[in-house]
Amino acid sequence: MAESTPLRQIKPAKGILEYLAIRKIRNDNRMFMTADTKKISVFHQLMFCWFMPKDFSLYVCTEYGKVVGYMLLRKKQDTYLITEAVDRRYRGMGIASDMIQFAQLLCKRLAADILNTNIASINLHEKMGFKLKIYTSYKKTYVWESPL
Repeated sequence: MAESTPLRQIKPAKGILEYLAIRKIRNDNRMFMTADTKKISVFHQLMFCWFMPKDFSLYVCTEYGKVVGYMLLRKKQDTYLITEAVDRRYRGMGIASDMIQFAQLLCKRLAADILNTNIASINLHEKMGFKLKIYTSYKKTYVWESPL
């Protein structure tokens, strides 16, 4: 598993407490998302995690055992669509970079849909080697491909 420090760990999400932490982070970050931006209920989150579609993988990033971010990977043909979100109290600490780097170790091709107004996420994905592939008036789609 990729870890930037011994205190930070990225691992598959499991357990009710982690799923509830994901829900809080997701709901707090929903204004930055490109799809399904309504709040998710506890019931909806738990049902998603218990009956997660086979093409989804859900990870958490923890510091000192506390969930500080999450990453969702959804396989679509030869590409994994990546969504990552970080608790606002932990932004600017390299957590999203670590999650993307972790995904780059797992996947040969990643794509990220990013709102045109989310400059921080655009800059992050460009810094992590993603290239702009599609531009609309609403969002940009960035793609990263493994050089191997």
